[in-house]
Amino acid sequence: MGTTLEDASKNAAVNALTNVVGTFIDSQTLISKKTEISAGIVEKVKNISRDIKSYSQGSISYFEVLEAEEVNGIYRVTARVDVIVEDFKSYIKKYALGQQDMSVGLFANMATEKDQLEEKYNLLVDNIIEPLATAQVYDVELSAPMPFEDSPLREGYTKKLNGLNISERDAIVFTMTVRLDKAFKANMINTLENISDAKREITPTTCLNKNNYMTNYISCGRAEDWDLTWEEFNKSFRLSIFDKESKISEIYLMKDIAQASLTSDLRGLDTSKPYAWITDKRGMCQYRYEGGLFKKQRALNHLLINFLDSSGGIIDAIEIKNNPSYGTIDRWEEDDIGFMIASPRLSGLLDRDAKKPMFSIGNQGHLINRQLVGGTCGRVGNWGEFSQVAVYDELTFWITLKLNQNLLRNAKSFVVEFID
Repeated sequence: MGTTLEDASKNAAVNALTNVVGTFIDSQTLISKKTEISAGIVEKVKNISRDIKSYSQGSISYFEVLEAEEVNGIYRVTARVDVIVEDFKSYIKKYALGQQDMSVGLFANMATEKDQLEEKYNLLVDNIIEPLATAQVYDVELSAPMPFEDSPLREGYTKKLNGLNISERDAIVFTMTVRLDKAFKANMINTLENISDAKREITPTTCLNKNNYMTNYISCGRAEDWDLTWEEFNKSFRLSIFDKESKISEIYLMKDIAQASLTSDLRGLDTSKPYAWITDKRGMCQYRYEGGLFKKQRALNHLLINFLDSSGGIIDAIEIKNNPSYGTIDRWEEDDIGFMIASPRLSGLLDRDAKKPMFSIGNQGHLINRQLVGGTCGRVGNWGEFSQVAVYDELTFWITLKLNQNLLRNAKSFVVEFID
């Protein structure tokens, strides 16, 4: 029925198609998707006209008005409607089941993009992160040890030493300078040039007075500085390379790498990737794990100092362990053993007037590190803005250790090694 012959004809076709729907769509879906299914059927019959006696299009192979009458302005139509069930089934499932046609090659393109992202991620980890984390590409130089009382640390660190129950007379001090292998650095830069999406150069003055409130070396690393939305920025991974002599940082940005460090539901780190804690958005400021480092994540190698006698035998060893909440050597100090600090002056981290550090590095012993304001990951801006990881070409650390009388008498040399 309908107020016009055309409306009545369309309604006849709608009734026919509605009857057919019930033969292949379950009743629960018919109820829950009633509006969508009705809209799909109406769309299917919109071209049926009162002027057409015989009609064939799409799912309707034949339409014919057999009888028509008008009573008080209402038309009643009896029609024959032949339906191609398979064609109609395919059509209506788009409405009943939320089906949507995909452009040709879309899945293939998405798969290719995902494969390319994984390839970039693997290059980043295999060529850069892992060699640094395992200290394979470090050259280590140790200074001759000196008594604490004769060292530059006496003036500022005696209180710290005594607080660890160590007397100045029982402690020695030496420096450990870690340098990046030059061939590795060249290969690292080449890799980053090929896999990064953007690059910025930061000098000691780049960020000064930017936006009238940023006043430090690392303060201009926000999303707007990269012309990215916050969402794009949050998914990206940024690695900076700091050059000691020029005091310039080259920052390489790789889109979506931080998100690629997560599980498919984005709720946690991908445990199949042992360095996901480094490539995630927090980078080297990933911390506060329940029970220590995330499960199936690999910490940075830590330090072992062996003291040798005149024949090269080990007579004692001191292990400088990672902080169990970080996966890095973080502000290491231990009662009755010693402490370790970075030297901003010897590492080239002081400003051009050599008055104060431009930033702090965050952890100790490694060239894979951070560039931080205030020296703590908890400070705003330190884990989410400038870069997740900083790589230095050279850093120097002061190590202060308590030696017992046996060591003082018998140790002839010592070696430092990185262990897993």
